[in-house]
Amino acid sequence: RANEQLSQLSTIVDADFDTMSRCDIDECMEVAMKLLQMKCCSRHLEERILRVCGKCGGKTFKYAKRILAADIDGTTDEDKERLSKAQYVMQIVLLRMLQIRGLSLDMIMR
Repeated sequence: RANEQLSQLSTIVDADFDTMSRCDIDECMEVAMKLLQMKCCSRHLEERILRVCGKCGGKTFKYAKRILAADIDGTTDEDKERLSKAQYVMQIVLLRMLQIRGLSLDMIMR
């Protein structure tokens, strides 16, 4: 199931987010968040999940930031929430990658 969701998300994330609907982007983020909540998977699978989810979070962040910065008519609280979710996903990915490599945030911040 995880491999199927990961492959599906990977394909979607490789697309141009500017051509996607907000609904499709939100769906991608939901899948990314579900994948990040998974436990007990191999290190290889977890690294793939982190790579794809990080890319999803990053592209969503750029998309939402551009929408909010342009102050386009139709900008909503959902756009702000989309930006926050993207930041959250990127933070989780960063922390999990550090854990996998046996590092802590304190070690990096010194």
